[in-house]
Amino acid sequence: MSPTRDEGTLPTEDLQFQRLDALFGSFVREDYEQFLAGCAEDLVLNVRGSAGLATMVPRFQISQWHRSSKHLAGGALRSSVCFILVRDHVGIVVLTHVIDRDGASLRYETVNHCTLRGDRLAAWFSYPMNAADYEEAWGLPRKASPQLAL
Repeated sequence: MSPTRDEGTLPTEDLQFQRLDALFGSFVREDYEQFLAGCAEDLVLNVRGSAGLATMVPRFQISQWHRSSKHLAGGALRSSVCFILVRDHVGIVVLTHVIDRDGASLRYETVNHCTLRGDRLAAWFSYPMNAADYEEAWGLPRKASPQLAL
């Protein structure tokens, strides 16, 4: 049985879900103005860079970073929101990304760990769900798997 609530009032987690859904929906539609309006001024995106190291992207550079990523993809880069889970002020957003290049569609997913402060995105960490899929999609050299010495 769900808890009772006042008419017209949503529980905090429902509101946080709606915020993340709207926020990342605007991001994948490339509506950067709406996306950035939902972000804290001090937001820094931490994302895997092309060298496999973390890249820190401050809020004011997120739209430029995303546009350059689309250019670096060497083809069409499409993203969509796949899944959202919210608990308290923390959300997990799974994004699916498809790069269409040279007649092939390369797909990978990212897990995005988000922290909300009030109604604003305050922290965002983005990780590839599967490193091999990410590397293939971006044309990165595969890293050798560690070998155990016996």
